[in-house]
Amino acid sequence: MVIPILLLTIALLTASFIIVWRRDIYKRSKSVRQIYKCGAWFLPSVIVAYILFGLIHKGPMPHWFNAALAIYILLFLLITVWVVTYAIGLLLDTKRSRWCWRTVAVALSALITLVVLYGSLWERKQLRIEEVELSYNNLPAGFDGMRIALFSDVHLSSMYGSHRMVEKMTNKINALDADIAIFAGDLVTGTTEELTPEFADLLGSITARYGTYSVLGNHDMGIYGDTLRVPRATAIKELTDKQHKMGWHLLRNEYRLLTADNGDQIALVGVDYPEEILEHSHRSPELAEDYDGVFSTLPDSLFRITIAHAPQMWDGLRELARQDLTLSGHVHSMQMKLFGVSPAQLFYKRWSGLYEENVERLYITDGIGSVVVPARIGAPPEITLITLRSKK
Repeated sequence: MVIPILLLTIALLTASFIIVWRRDIYKRSKSVRQIYKCGAWFLPSVIVAYILFGLIHKGPMPHWFNAALAIYILLFLLITVWVVTYAIGLLLDTKRSRWCWRTVAVALSALITLVVLYGSLWERKQLRIEEVELSYNNLPAGFDGMRIALFSDVHLSSMYGSHRMVEKMTNKINALDADIAIFAGDLVTGTTEELTPEFADLLGSITARYGTYSVLGNHDMGIYGDTLRVPRATAIKELTDKQHKMGWHLLRNEYRLLTADNGDQIALVGVDYPEEILEHSHRSPELAEDYDGVFSTLPDSLFRITIAHAPQMWDGLRELARQDLTLSGHVHSMQMKLFGVSPAQLFYKRWSGLYEENVERLYITDGIGSVVVPARIGAPPEITLITLRSKK
């Protein structure tokens, strides 16, 4: 789905540039033609420069480079809107329509600029607490009222070296006084070096009665950015070691038993991001034997909470065993959600919030950080407080 949309965008943009050139710009003055050519070549030249810089540069991308990339993406959106809208006006081929569509193009560009700036400078930093209460017949009495602080997709590179957001997140989680803190994956974006000692100290200060448990997301699996410079196993081990030093319990296709004061137990299961969808992060996978091995050794009588970074794993997990509560992230509503509608719906069957089928529940948190575009529009960063209730 992503590749066809990308190719369609490139084709539409190229056609629009040609239409505007042939029907208008080539008739203008030399200076106007030069400015237009610079704008047309600006888009592909930056992409080439980005690729070359990535090949030459050693180590993690500097924060200024990530910020420059974000500005480029905004300019790309604005130029695309202006060129495509104006090309439509030129195709109508009347002077009045040309003036009208020029006005529309300018207005849309201005609107997009304001919305993206709002999402980047304001809403991206407005961390909210989403509270959810879930009742179960099979939840042991000893865990009635258990409070889970769920967070995901921090993407430390999107913090641009600033510790304020991570500190705010840590303080809010600790203020919840949760019984357990659960991180659903994607701590970094492109390199384990994003997890600096300063960030590690902040994240390691998260407190909960049973501790902090985590899984690996697709960006933690050594397939993006600077992690490609070393074998995947090395990148994963580096991130694993750092999480252990933080005091986090990283679960990799394994489970832990949590014991209440009265002796009741529940299982906490953590599964890796599936190998078969590492290059196709929207696909719903058929899960391999590694996952079956986890649940085949888990007593069916135990209530279980499963942490799975990608929500599209839910169907496969349910085929292997009962999933009382599955906790995911990954999608972050594609950082845009207006009136309950998001572009994420084009790619995912389940993309945000609570889903229920029979007695099984899936909750997808919208995450903390951002990827590609450093903005959130209608989908602010989210920490989810889930309270479990026993119907017994």
